[in-house]
Amino acid sequence: MVLLMWCAGVSVLSAQSAEDVLLPEAVVTEALPEEEMTEEEKALRDAIHARGRELVDLLRKVQDEKTARKHAARIRELLLWEPDAEALEQVDEELLAVEFMESFDAIATELSRLAEQKFYGEESLQELLQYFEAELEEETP
Repeated sequence: MVLLMWCAGVSVLSAQSAEDVLLPEAVVTEALPEEEMTEEEKALRDAIHARGRELVDLLRKVQDEKTARKHAARIRELLLWEPDAEALEQVDEELLAVEFMESFDAIATELSRLAEQKFYGEESLQELLQYFEAELEEETP
C-alpha cells in the first residue's frame, strides 16, 4: 500500500493532475465482481476503502496550522499503511490496484492542495512528501 500511496505522492510532487498520470495497464482493468472475489480479497478491499475514506476526510479537515498539527500523525499512518504480507500473497495485485484507484483522485487532489499550502507548516507531513520524492528519484531511471 505504501507503493500505491507513493503513486499518489508522485502526482503531487510532479505537479501533474491525476488525469495526466499514466496508469499501469493493470489499473485500467475493472474490479472483479464480488462473487468472484476471495474472502481475503474482500477483506483487503474493505480495508483499502475504509482507509481511503478516512484519509480523504482527514486531509479535507486540514485547513490551517492547528488542524494540520492535530491530524498529522493519523495522516502519516494512513499514507504509510501496508497490508499484512501474508494477506498480499493471497490476493490479486491487479485487484488491489483497481480498488485503490477509487480513492486515488480524491487523495491526490487533497495532497496537492495541502502541498501548495506547504501543509500549513506541519513538518512531519512535509517530510513525508520529501520521502515520496526521494523514492521517486530512486525509482526513475
